Amino acid sequence: MTVKVTFGMAVRTLVSRFLFIMLCIILIIPGFFLFLLPERLRFNGPLFTLLHLFYLGTLKVTLLPITFVGKENLPAGPAVYAANHLSSLDIPLVGVLLKSRHHIWTAKEEVKSWRWIGTVIDRVAIMIDMTNPVRALRALSKLITIVQTTDNSVIIFPEGTRVLDGTLHEFYPGFAVLAKKSGRPVVPVMIIGVDKAYPPDTFWVVNYPITVVIGKPFVCGVDESEEDFKNRVYQWFVAQRMAYKVS
Repeated sequence: MTVKVTFGMAVRTLVSRFLFIMLCIILIIPGFFLFLLPERLRFNGPLFTLLHLFYLGTLKVTLLPITFVGKENLPAGPAVYAANHLSSLDIPLVGVLLKSRHHIWTAKEEVKSWRWIGTVIDRVAIMIDMTNPVRALRALSKLITIVQTTDNSVIIFPEGTRVLDGTLHEFYPGFAVLAKKSGRPVVPVMIIGVDKAYPPDTFWVVNYPITVVIGKPFVCGVDESEEDFKNRVYQWFVAQRMAYKVS
């Protein structure tokens, strides 16, 4: 995507990138030791305080106007958070909603190849191989076990990957299976404008407002199929795009 670079955009981008590097340097030492903890301790320790600082700090250093709508809909207990996925900034935009509460991400297996970033994500996420149904089912089974035996919330991008065309893609049913098996509510999170602020495949940051809409939690009915539940949540996202006139 071609972006017309202005002087203000260049300054904002360079300052934002510099501040992000400084944030990473500050958090890297405590993060190194916390990420090395075994899984049992990693998902039940101070790691989440560090992650919250990272989420919050990352959003601050973007220097962008970010508005959260519907915070009153956030549940006090563990839940499944389902969000659309337009940018890497979606991670702190959703993660910050949980503050320091325990949570686990889902990510596609290929993320492991992203140099050191993949290594970090691998320590806080369940990797799912979207190309191998058997391995994907095993990962989902592990995730269900974690949800049923711990108080960790789950954050998932139902589209399965980052969407580069700005549209809403079909949802995978994983989040619906989690909701059905665990009885936990699904909190829908619609992220708007982040693809304009962080255009795909560009270095520059555009001063564009970002809105994060948190919907009322959805609960899968006893007699409701996972497919019907998935579609019900999907329609909420469709409605938000219409309400906010997302093109």
